[in-house]
Amino acid sequence: MGITIFSKKELENITQKESFEIGRGKFGKVYRGTHNNQPVAVECAITNIEARKGVLMKLINAFYCSKAAAPTPDGNAVVNEIKIHLQVQHTNLVRLIGCCMETENPQLVMEFLPNGSLGEILHRPDN
Repeated sequence: MGITIFSKKELENITQKESFEIGRGKFGKVYRGTHNNQPVAVECAITNIEARKGVLMKLINAFYCSKAAAPTPDGNAVVNEIKIHLQVQHTNLVRLIGCCMETENPQLVMEFLPNGSLGEILHRPDN
């Protein structure tokens, strides 16, 4: 299963121009949106990694030719997150739906988890 490459305009429609911020993720703000009548979470990077966009596109294209993509040694969070999502698919893991490279910083469109993040669930007082 591949991922969808969204345009900036499509992403604005999905997030209603970033109207519903629901928190912060590993590398940036997270917004709630809708794609194909399904709720999604859109992670927006907060650091400028313009130089990495070409690397991300090459990575996504190369993945379909080889399953040997490994995390980058420099620890780039966006690149590593896409690599992992392209290689691992499981019902217990959040699914990567797509990404957008037309924005200032790459943005990831993920499956929406209605009960909050794993950290929120683990640290609730009732757990």
